[in-house]
Amino acid sequence: MFTARIASRLILPVITRRSLSTVATRRIGVAAVIPTAPARLMQSFGSIQRTYSTQYHIADLSPEDYHKAADKTFDLMVERLEAIGDEIDMDAYDVEYSQGVMTLKLGEKGTYVLNKQPPNRQIWFSSPKSGPKRFDYDVESGKWFYSRDNHTLDELFNEELSDALEQKVDLFGEEQ
Repeated sequence: MFTARIASRLILPVITRRSLSTVATRRIGVAAVIPTAPARLMQSFGSIQRTYSTQYHIADLSPEDYHKAADKTFDLMVERLEAIGDEIDMDAYDVEYSQGVMTLKLGEKGTYVLNKQPPNRQIWFSSPKSGPKRFDYDVESGKWFYSRDNHTLDELFNEELSDALEQKVDLFGEEQ
């Protein structure tokens, strides 16, 4: 118990929201390793963390530009998800898209819901694995990104679907 109190006093000042706000980080493993933490502390975590330097910027889109970007994204996702549904053998697999809301059912593996949020000019993402996230659009990269950690919709959704379906999924890549 004494060790836990000491460890929390040593680690907590190092792992702060401020130390994470300047760079986007991606957690790989059981615990986070902050670039500013001393090497001795990093060894005790037993995991590796990569730092990504790509910075995205929230675009000030007109309503027309927002709908154009969001509709293009949804159309691509629905087309590819329907193709995947035709290829795999999963009874509970179902994708529906209506009025800006896409629902992907994966049976026991959960249900994903993505929807357009025109007032905020965002795409909202609800995942059985990572929970809810709100993605903003970056015009320069043409990607939807989560401003809290700089992850993009394509990398998160591809990764989670690849795990759930036990095959590589690339919803946003080159034409298949």
